[in-house]
Amino acid sequence: MIGYDEATDTYRTHLFDSQGNVSTEELTISDRVCVWQGATTRATSTFSDDGTTQSCLHERTDDGVNWYQAMQVTLLRVD
Repeated sequence: MIGYDEATDTYRTHLFDSQGNVSTEELTISDRVCVWQGATTRATSTFSDDGTTQSCLHERTDDGVNWYQAMQVTLLRVD
């Protein structure tokens, strides 16, 4: 879920998984790139010029310093 936080003038994401984990991350948008960052996870998502493809790299960290690829996803818009 993505929402706008007026108090901090930022977008926030709220993620829920099947293991009962909940995380809240800050989302920034610039041009065709969205980045959301949490304490132990982050993702960078880039949209194609025509808006039909979204490529997203998800990463994780155990120590806040070293980041590891968790998954890479490509989404295609189907009309």
